[in-house]
Amino acid sequence: MEEKKLTLEEIQAIEDAQEKTAKLLEYAKSAEEAKKKHESDTDAGVKKILDEKKYLELISSEAKVLMKNKNYFPELLAKDEGLAKKVLDEFFDGISIEDAMAQVDDKEAKAKVETKAKEKEVEDTVKAILTKTKVEEKVTKFMSKAKLSDEDKTAFDKEFKDLTEGKKLDTENIDKYLRLAFKEALPE
Repeated sequence: MEEKKLTLEEIQAIEDAQEKTAKLLEYAKSAEEAKKKHESDTDAGVKKILDEKKYLELISSEAKVLMKNKNYFPELLAKDEGLAKKVLDEFFDGISIEDAMAQVDDKEAKAKVETKAKEKEVEDTVKAILTKTKVEEKVTKFMSKAKLSDEDKTAFDKEFKDLTEGKKLDTENIDKYLRLAFKEALPE
């Protein structure tokens, strides 16, 4: 249980010099810690504001370039999709990326963006397939190590499906779901 903090007036009323000194040191240490925390919080707040200001300035400068040259949009999109969306939201009444791309006259730039989008889609598909394969391998390995009876396997499979339904399984979370399903299906 934490000891009650004394006020400076209460400390000064203490008669014993050693106790008074100890309490004053404790009070000073507490005040110094509070001061450091306040300074740290203030520094963090100032840094956050400065970072936000820089980001807003970046959005503004990118919007100015885009206003002068609509063919710049594919380059901006390739550089930072989130920034491109923010520029559209803040300075172009939130038009969609597709609508912004439709306004681009540069066919080569459009083709590059479309190619990049298709490459990303293929990359994402390959990643999903590899992840699914790794997850299935982990499940198979887990089942072979568990050496369950047919009845227990059925209970485990049902529990595992219930727990993972609608969830995106990956190599990071599959072990957790396997353990949970095992504990739920076979509590003993």
